[in-house]
Amino acid sequence: MHKNIKNSCVNDFDPSALDEITAIKQILKSITTIKKTETINIMDSLERVASKNIKSSINIPLLEILPWMDMLLISKI
Repeated sequence: MHKNIKNSCVNDFDPSALDEITAIKQILKSITTIKKTETINIMDSLERVASKNIKSSINIPLLEILPWMDMLLISKI
């Protein structure tokens, strides 16, 4: 038995919901820029965000790095 739920995510339309332009403006207004950076060991960098691009000083072909990446993904599970 399906009960009619007023103004919820189950309904197709919620008249009290924000329009997309207002929602985007509120989201952008709430974002704060983080200006602080820190230098850490690469092994401590999992689940962190880099403040700038990191480029390898040596050429690492993709086929050589794939097994290593799989190992990281499996150890995360």
